Amino acid sequence: MALSRATRREGRQLKEVEPITGLYGAFVDLGPLEDHVVDSRVQSVEQTVTEIAAGLRAGRFLVGTE
Repeated sequence: MALSRATRREGRQLKEVEPITGLYGAFVDLGPLEDHVVDSRVQSVEQTVTEIAAGLRAGRFLVGTE
């Protein structure tokens, strides 16, 4: 999905396949940081903002505090 969206972009935005697949590869397996991810693929902007705000209040996104 990300590759399809990125390659359809207009203008000067990143469209080349190699950097896009490289970015995907860097984020496909976050290991112990996976709990910090907000999957916004099926959320509205408002839902994503609400989830992030709640996560920030709860300390969900703190790294290296264990």
